[in-house]
Amino acid sequence: APSLEEGCALCVPGEFQAEPGRDTCNLCPEHSSSLAGAATHSACVCDPGFEAAVSGECVPCAQGTYWLEAVDELAGTCVRCPSGTVGVREGATSLNMGCERCPQGFAWSEGECVLCPRGTYVKNSECVECAAPLTTRDPGSLTAQDCVCTEGMFELLNGACQSCLEG
Repeated sequence: APSLEEGCALCVPGEFQAEPGRDTCNLCPEHSSSLAGAATHSACVCDPGFEAAVSGECVPCAQGTYWLEAVDELAGTCVRCPSGTVGVREGATSLNMGCERCPQGFAWSEGECVLCPRGTYVKNSECVECAAPLTTRDPGSLTAQDCVCTEGMFELLNGACQSCLEG
């Protein structure tokens, strides 16, 4: 509802009016707001956790992104979760709300957390292969110390692998 100021109606926050002489204000799109006295549709900015779609509607930040407040502006934008994290919900209003680190034994690969396969271990959010002829007993190994000699071999005192003799 407009408020009177010197005989003219001033649009309240959440409304705008771009046509002089009109006695009603237009509502900003759902999930957006404006300052009092907004004169254009573009003065309506999406609420935290939302961004403007091509249609002009405000849509939730997609899973895998979070809302980042723009510096010196009312608006913000949705940005991708950083490497080594995975998006856990849509409409996230902060990094901590929308992105979580991969669980132990998992690494970041092509936009998702994946279990490191047998023969690899996690290092800096990546699956790293054990040096030949080493492997791991199970998938999801956490350190290079989990690398052991492959089947049919045994470890010598100096850490090298030796083939087992037949029989």
